[in-house]
Amino acid sequence: MFSQLKTTNLIFSIFCISIFLCLSNQAKDPPAKQLRSRQIRTQNLILSRLFADYDPNTRPPVRALADHAAIVVTVSIVLKNIVWHKHSAEVDLTLKQEWEDSRLAFHVDHREGIHEVLLPKKAPADNVKSIKCQIIL
Repeated sequence: MFSQLKTTNLIFSIFCISIFLCLSNQAKDPPAKQLRSRQIRTQNLILSRLFADYDPNTRPPVRALADHAAIVVTVSIVLKNIVWHKHSAEVDLTLKQEWEDSRLAFHVDHREGIHEVLLPKKAPADNVKSIKCQIIL
């Protein structure tokens, strides 16, 4: 009877200790998880500050060290599909334009581990303009 009581107490003690250890480990986030949460909050703060007064229809400023007043725009075209008809053709292509806009620059403490901020994707209808053009031969 006494040994059975000791065994029951031992099992109960082990059970209580294991629950305590599980709960205490749950309360503490690992450092990597805390850092990632802080990075996400910082990225959201950066995005909200950048776009608070941003007007996408306004031309970006020229680089400070540029010797001209032009904005350098890199354009690339990817042909996806060409459908030839008798005297015309339909072309499906992607037009990509890239330029530097200093209004979208941000400064962040290097200890945050943030080197770039990715913009959330918009719905395809919001950022893709479909233009149908015909090539007349």
